[in-house]
Amino acid sequence: MVDVNKKELGERIKKIRLELGDTTEVFGKRFDPQANRSLVSAWENGRYIPNPERLKSLAELGGISVNELLYGDMKNFISSYFDKKIFEYKEKYEDSFYGSMLNDSEYIKSVKDDFLYKVQFYELNHADTEALNKLIDESVYAVMRGEEYTNEGAFALAKNRLHDTVQQLEEFFHEVVREDGKNRITPNIKNGLDPVILENLKLIFNHAENEVSAAKKSYLDNNQ
Repeated sequence: MVDVNKKELGERIKKIRLELGDTTEVFGKRFDPQANRSLVSAWENGRYIPNPERLKSLAELGGISVNELLYGDMKNFISSYFDKKIFEYKEKYEDSFYGSMLNDSEYIKSVKDDFLYKVQFYELNHADTEALNKLIDESVYAVMRGEEYTNEGAFALAKNRLHDTVQQLEEFFHEVVREDGKNRITPNIKNGLDPVILENLKLIFNHAENEVSAAKKSYLDNNQ
């Protein structure tokens, strides 16, 4: 759940009242039960958040959704939400390579563009904080791997998935041991599995990776 900025909410309530041409006293009479002018002033000054029924009435008076009343315009909200989360990531990973990437303005711009596209594609709103956090993580990871929503990103996505599959096959066929909190693949093949199958599958995926690289080169040569 996203915290409501009471000051900004109050400003939106005041804007609705002024657009209606009401005094605080007249505005308060639009509610059932009525709100006295001191309560309306408390809303507008950010001291109190109206109860759910009054929030609904306020949103209807303003011709907006309750979420837009609470959090503002969706586009601005999403942009601010992204900036806030990236700032948290920067603090968390300050002394790592990951942190240095998060300080790269071009990288962050690509991540934000990827994130905004996905938010629109999935038709998310202010209340979908869990999905928004997941999309930010996905976008950070995708752009790091060159998988942003571009033509070049499509080639990177295909190549990365092929490479990931080879790694998964290695783990599938080989015994894995846990050392220092990490999994390490051993040279030993698991009982009952045929190493020839692994090598044949690796040849197929490695060939496919080369085909993707060739297709990307051809695309770039023809679109310079």
